[in-house]
Amino acid sequence: MSFHDLMSEVLRIKDVPAERRRRAMAEINTEINLDPRFQYLGNARWGLREWAEHAPEVPSQLGDDESSGEGDDDEGMGEEE
Repeated sequence: MSFHDLMSEVLRIKDVPAERRRRAMAEINTEINLDPRFQYLGNARWGLREWAEHAPEVPSQLGDDESSGEGDDDEGMGEEE
């Protein structure tokens, strides 16, 4: 679920008046970040940790060389000869 959708749904359910929305959004954001039941999935998307336990494993989009973090990118760096 996108962060925007999550925030909109929480504000709707809590029936937060327009004049309190900015403060409520800050409070909700803090609560989500501190609540261990939530997991950040990247790209402004959040989910419940229990969802991840039941979800099928998604293969990496990166190739073996790209995902290892190792490579020849450092070549030529360091002391000059």
